[in-house]
Amino acid sequence: MTTTLCASSAVVSKAGVNVNSSITDAEYTQWINQGESMIVIETGVDYVASFAGLTASKKYILEDACSSWAAIRAINKDPNVWSLATAQTKLDVNSDTFERCMRLLKDKKNSDFLSKTD
Repeated sequence: MTTTLCASSAVVSKAGVNVNSSITDAEYTQWINQGESMIVIETGVDYVASFAGLTASKKYILEDACSSWAAIRAINKDPNVWSLATAQTKLDVNSDTFERCMRLLKDKKNSDFLSKTD
């Protein structure tokens, strides 16, 4: 299965140094697809289907949300590679980013703007 809203490299970047190196491409793909589904269901807009026609700025918000969702899963795969405080901070930052992006995407005036194509 392919992903649309972000690449696994964006997830690895957000999960950070020392993320579990045994995470497979299939796991990254699964987490990204779950993030894509969460975004589509929560917003009621199929951004995956309309992604190609969106502007770069619209794509960045979607990538930020999706990669944060998947990074949380990557960090949770093995949070013991960091100190507890570091792992928790990484989880908090990614969770906050996901929630902030979702608020933007769910806001009616933003969703109307973001769902338009060029």
